[in-house]
Amino acid sequence: MAVSLLLSCTGRKLRSDIAEFIASFSLTDSVQAYLEAGYTSIKIEVIDEEETKTVEDFSFNVRDIENPIYSYDTKIYKNGTLSSSVNEHIEIENSKYYFVKNEVKEEYSLEQCHLLVQNFFYKEVMLDGSYHVQGMYYGDYVQQSAEYYQDYITINSEDDLYIYEVDRNSVVEDKEVKMYEKYSVNKLGMLNTLQSEMVNGANSIKQNITVYRK
Repeated sequence: MAVSLLLSCTGRKLRSDIAEFIASFSLTDSVQAYLEAGYTSIKIEVIDEEETKTVEDFSFNVRDIENPIYSYDTKIYKNGTLSSSVNEHIEIENSKYYFVKNEVKEEYSLEQCHLLVQNFFYKEVMLDGSYHVQGMYYGDYVQQSAEYYQDYITINSEDDLYIYEVDRNSVVEDKEVKMYEKYSVNKLGMLNTLQSEMVNGANSIKQNITVYRK
């Protein structure tokens, strides 16, 4: 996403229902609320008749701060056949913490273990620490972009969700291009679900993300 776009001013006032909903967004509150959570992401790319399917499963439990549980699995399939996989998790032995990646163990500090969990919420910080991206916390992005995209936003009061949905079709170089994106965010600013699809001729990219907490 282009930060310059997000920071641009449309000259329009943000709708009151959107402003009221996003006022409760908080990364701090999200971290406190999501002590046991995770997500599943399925991404399917078809490029030049080759299909690549990437399945990610991220889960963690930090209800006991001294005994964090973390697991991150990635599996990549080429035309339906498993091509590669990566498993990451934390093991605790004799009061020591180990980060294990595909059975290779490395001793970690407790702080390093919690940084692995932090990746669930965000992986990068921008704009002097005020903008968190590349994770399941969408609050900063939504607060920056809501005014610009408000025509595509609805507030579902019954389920307490902010919903963004765009469906566009165009023709580029005699090829039909379809772009669809829909995501929902809860009152903390956390992503709930995401669906995206881009189809350009015979090539396509589709992704679905589902976030949960226990």
